[in-house]
Amino acid sequence: MPSASTGHILDSVESTVPHAGVDWRKVITVEENGTRFGPTFVTRSIMSSVFGRMPFAAERWRDYSVEVKEELFKEFMDKYLFQSDNDRKIARDVWEMTCSDRYSDILTKHRVKILDDLKTRDMAKLKGHGLAGIRAEVWDGLVDIWLTPEWQKKSEAAKRSRATAPDAMLHTGGSISFGAHKKKMVSWRDVYHKTHKKKNGEFVSERSKHFAENLDIALLDKYGEESSSYPEVDANLWLDVAPHSKKGRIHGLGQGLQLSSGSPNSTSSVCSTTSTIAPIIPQSQIDEAVSRAMATMWSTQMAPMLQSFMSQVNQAPTRSSQGEERKVLQLMMIMMMLMLI
Repeated sequence: MPSASTGHILDSVESTVPHAGVDWRKVITVEENGTRFGPTFVTRSIMSSVFGRMPFAAERWRDYSVEVKEELFKEFMDKYLFQSDNDRKIARDVWEMTCSDRYSDILTKHRVKILDDLKTRDMAKLKGHGLAGIRAEVWDGLVDIWLTPEWQKKSEAAKRSRATAPDAMLHTGGSISFGAHKKKMVSWRDVYHKTHKKKNGEFVSERSKHFAENLDIALLDKYGEESSSYPEVDANLWLDVAPHSKKGRIHGLGQGLQLSSGSPNSTSSVCSTTSTIAPIIPQSQIDEAVSRAMATMWSTQMAPMLQSFMSQVNQAPTRSSQGEERKVLQLMMIMMMLMLI
């Protein structure tokens, strides 16, 4: 006999395919405070559909038309069942976030991989080596965009802007307070330049130079020309661009440093250092994450509890002998509301 916790899923299955009696669609969830779908294959499936339906050479997700986005989202909703009603309600926001975050990352990763495989810096050679699912003519159109003087100019401008930034300083823990360290922390990109350049400004190896150039291009693709708006660290982008060793080590990271995405500790294949730089998350991202978490907590926990309390308050007898019970319930409701302020 099915448990009470799975009853609502079975009910949904029965109502979705009334004649067959079984709905074979996979049940998915919204995880990490409303920021991604689980299991992980869902993200791959979403992006496969997005690239497979690319109508033209769209450099960014926002270039897709509203109509195409609506069709893609409808296909996504028809493809899966959700573990809860709340997951279904916030599915659009999570889906949009997934498409926006992963779009440029995946294109950049594929572009860098092909250039590495071909051992060339000539982007024209990317033609004919498109990402799986993207029509050949659409991929070649993307390559044409990357070859335009405008795109190349933006890329070079971003490189110069970051190249003239002050060199980063590495710090060890010691007796310095956390607050003092936080004020001195800089972007991982600047730390990489500091630890992989000689005194004359040249990179210690062609591999280091190659990675730094790819990282600059990836940052430009994702965040635009204004380098001052770049976050101190984009763990997903770094993972996409950085070469990985057979042992799973990630190029460019000092020993003991962990990416926020949960990768294992990694040691730089070029520069060995014991300094640890903690990733700094922009306040805007923190505020957004808190807002999403509060919205999820409200819809899944607080709202049902408040409704239950209000129902009990309304049903409580008004006789003076039971007046204290009514007051307690009212106070509990007020306290819960104050927690959400």
